[in-house]
Amino acid sequence: MSDIDLPGSDAPLQAYLDIAHAYYREDRLDAAMAVVSDAFDRQGWPAGLWTEFYNELVCENDARNAADLRRVDGKLAIELPRDEPLSTHERLTTIALEARKQVGGMLGAGYLRPVIVTVFLPDAAVDFIIGSHGYVAHKSETDKICLPYDILLSEEEMMDALVHEFSHVASFELAPGGPARWLGEGLATYMCGDLSTPRAKSFIRQGVKDGRLLNISRLEGVFTSSELYMDDHRTVETAYYLAGSLVAWWVERRGLDSVRRALIRIGDGMSERKAVSSTTGMSLRQMTREWRSSMQRSGRARPTQ
Repeated sequence: MSDIDLPGSDAPLQAYLDIAHAYYREDRLDAAMAVVSDAFDRQGWPAGLWTEFYNELVCENDARNAADLRRVDGKLAIELPRDEPLSTHERLTTIALEARKQVGGMLGAGYLRPVIVTVFLPDAAVDFIIGSHGYVAHKSETDKICLPYDILLSEEEMMDALVHEFSHVASFELAPGGPARWLGEGLATYMCGDLSTPRAKSFIRQGVKDGRLLNISRLEGVFTSSELYMDDHRTVETAYYLAGSLVAWWVERRGLDSVRRALIRIGDGMSERKAVSSTTGMSLRQMTREWRSSMQRSGRARPTQ
């Protein structure tokens, strides 16, 4: 505790949160937990303010304390519960290497930052923080792919999840700071092949029929709403598939390299709208309108008013 910075006793909750976030970004999870615990002891549970961050921190810290960190190479490490058999480590390592190679080849990512793949414990409260694949935490020196324990039950699910999350790592590398959520999630959903599943097709069909999410600003609103992630999983899942279908439409007409170049231009400081226009030859509004019309013409929905 002696090397952990804490705000004074009169400090507001935000001061604790800022320090805890700083330790979290450094992946010093024990230090972040100490700051959070001190805040709770002094001021009680800060309703609403810390919930999402606290759940992520607890899940990652519990996984860290129960795991052995195994280095695969200079750019990849695996953090898996230490009671898992060696065969599980080997299978996850093989799939992680293949997913990294596949995404890197398709998006031209060099993986300049190390990546840690962390698998949560079986009883982790993942329903409050992640979708079916997991999430990427961009730390100060590393990118950390955090996965629910259940993905270990299926090699296919492991590959889908790791391709999805390595796509986020690649997007963050091409566009430091990250692209808009609709673009990042849409690209990751497209890359991992989820759009071909019967479940995705059903959600897309219903989403097009409803029509409310055939709009980039509304998709972005879903992805940035912690309340929807906790309370309306169906709307969130629909948004993932619709964003993926928009990126797929883009790739089919302009190629995946067009998406890659747009990400690079966003990373260089160009606005999302200008980056899309410069690499597709159409405005973002026009692209969205043509994608929406294409979905509606397929016979899966009535035209929206």
